[in-house]
Amino acid sequence: MTTAEGSSRTTAAHDLLGDGNSVDVVTKAESDTFMRGRIKELNTAFEQGPTVKQSEALRCETMPALILVGYRPLPGGPDRFSSAVKSLVALRHVDAPKEWGEGPELESLADEALTVMEDRGILTPLRRRWLAGAISRSQARIAHLPTDPAIRAAEIIALFTSDDQAIRDAIRDAVTRQSTRKRITKNVRVKLAVALIVRSVAGEGASPDRVRRYMQHGFVSVRDNHFKPTHRGAEAVLADALDEFDDDPAGTPGQGRLELAARATYPLIATLSLWADRGTSNNPNVDDRRRPGEVIDTMLTSRLGIHQLHRAIVDHNDGRSALRAVDEDGSIRLTEDRAQDQTLSDVYLRSTFPKAGSPSRPASMDTPDDALRDAAAALGAAVRQLEEAMAALRGVKATDGTDHVETVGIDLSHVNEWKGTLDAAGTDLNFWGRIWERRNRRATRVTARRDDRWDSEYLDNPDEVVEAWEDEDAAEAVS
Repeated sequence: MTTAEGSSRTTAAHDLLGDGNSVDVVTKAESDTFMRGRIKELNTAFEQGPTVKQSEALRCETMPALILVGYRPLPGGPDRFSSAVKSLVALRHVDAPKEWGEGPELESLADEALTVMEDRGILTPLRRRWLAGAISRSQARIAHLPTDPAIRAAEIIALFTSDDQAIRDAIRDAVTRQSTRKRITKNVRVKLAVALIVRSVAGEGASPDRVRRYMQHGFVSVRDNHFKPTHRGAEAVLADALDEFDDDPAGTPGQGRLELAARATYPLIATLSLWADRGTSNNPNVDDRRRPGEVIDTMLTSRLGIHQLHRAIVDHNDGRSALRAVDEDGSIRLTEDRAQDQTLSDVYLRSTFPKAGSPSRPASMDTPDDALRDAAAALGAAVRQLEEAMAALRGVKATDGTDHVETVGIDLSHVNEWKGTLDAAGTDLNFWGRIWERRNRRATRVTARRDDRWDSEYLDNPDEVVEAWEDEDAAEAVS
């Protein structure tokens, strides 16, 4: 044996046992004659059998070995076997192979999950190959499978986030076979799904690895609410989503809206129309830390957003590299100079579908609704300024580095005046929010009274989703 996997450990064992070093034998060899003599000695010793001391050494050194039994030199390369071994040792230690990274690792685990599902009868061989991206569009068409990558993406995310115990067991068994992960969280299952989804991104003109990182955070409601994907046309999915929204605007997204979101995530992120733009000059959304999936969830709460998701699916399936924006009725939106179609970008989507607390200003002030939206936008800006002012107060430091306001305080008369204004505003905001909730719950039209004491049906904090993901990531890192 001329070399072994874990040769540093082998060298240390040889030194401790006084048996010399096989690597030294190679590096000191000046000709193949010396090597042949050494091999002959070892063969003779093997035929005679080990001594007691050698048996102890062999037990200490038992390990997986790489045994070189031949050598075929390349034209113009070194002729000596010893030179080839030296090159192999150098490649493994001087310029060692780099790790594949997360992407290929996740792809391997996802492929194994599909294989286990096929072995257990959950998937047919053809369906497994389609989900794995192992068949061409023409082959999929002949097999009567969808060729739209958005439909395939919805199928994959629905499969890997399914609550079916047989599917979950298959994923867990596949992952534990090839990795040391012990907790197969929702976040892990989404990452496995995305590893398969992005295999069709190669022709999009964007970096698959970059798209993968953003798409891992592209599914929120879709991840947490199980749905059954279909192969219906985009128009049918849009009709169901609009009917569902009209029936219960304030309700949790149902099958129609979830399928629409699952399909639209692929074109929006694969074309980088939605990601996490922080570098554009004069970007009004610098403080918008929402993940792509949270922006898509915001889009599900309005007719404009639902139409926009549908348009992204249609434009991408039609081969458009730049997705187009729409108006409230679903028609194509034009730029302000009306010279061309308005295209989507991360800045546009985050501005049109802002985060909670930052309503956008209307394009006109023609109706009371427009005036109310404008006033709400002004209030949102004022609240952000209040947050900045409070941060500025806390930012004043004393000479010893502590918060100065925590030592000297603020004039009580000012505090009482400010607190009275804020308390009154809080009461009004709470009341107005409940009116909106009642008017949009199951499309009922009621007028609230200020003396009513309603318990809000929405206790979910949107930030809890991000916090949960961070907790899961931290737990996985520890394990």
